[in-house]
Amino acid sequence: MCNDKQECAVLEEQRLDTLLRLAFEYDAMEETRQIMSECTGELSPKDEAICRRAYASFLRKLARLERRERRTYPLRFTARTWKVAVCMVVLLIVAVPWAIAHTDFLRVNTSRLVLSNKADYITIEMAEVTDSAFDVPAQWLGSYYLSYIPDGFQLSDIFPEGHLVEYSNNEGYTLSYKECPKNYTSKIDNTDAVWSETVVNGEQAYVIEIRNGSYTFVIWSNGIRFFVVDSNLPKDEVLKIAEGVKIIQ
Repeated sequence: MCNDKQECAVLEEQRLDTLLRLAFEYDAMEETRQIMSECTGELSPKDEAICRRAYASFLRKLARLERRERRTYPLRFTARTWKVAVCMVVLLIVAVPWAIAHTDFLRVNTSRLVLSNKADYITIEMAEVTDSAFDVPAQWLGSYYLSYIPDGFQLSDIFPEGHLVEYSNNEGYTLSYKECPKNYTSKIDNTDAVWSETVVNGEQAYVIEIRNGSYTFVIWSNGIRFFVVDSNLPKDEVLKIAEGVKIIQ
């Protein structure tokens, strides 16, 4: 029991704040239960892509909320933040196996520069090259993608919010492609690493071979973002895959 009126007022305000937060938490949990009970049917590929983008947006908002909470309450997060995060993780776990098995692909054309010499002038324009079109998963949120994927490889996992995609085949070979913003830090294994330099898509690139040359990373940047292609395929094939990374029109 408090004796000071100001202290009592503060405690009462904290009590009311706690009750209000608990009410919000209960309401959010009930709403989540209702949503999950209604999600018994399969989503269309278009709806699945929309959900993926919404989830990526949620992660960004959650990160901003957590940073704000840390500045305001350095020693705690709000229970509501964590309960919403847990609900979203549960929904993602339910959705991921379906998404991989039912991934929809979009057909993307590449473009090339075309100069035409007319009677009085020269036209300069970009023209689509339809015979070099490639497929991009509808969930992919990056700006670039693999235009060349070796035969027999199937999509095994995709993390659109992290701009990472993984492929594999029946022979035990794997292939990963990552597109990273310039403020992102990536880490790779350096067991028996051997470094060399090359050129990929007109940019300086690094080739890192590890585990006695049994696994290869190809890394390069266009000044805005950097790209990583890695695989246990032969180095020349990994370089060919890296050269095939094209902008999505």
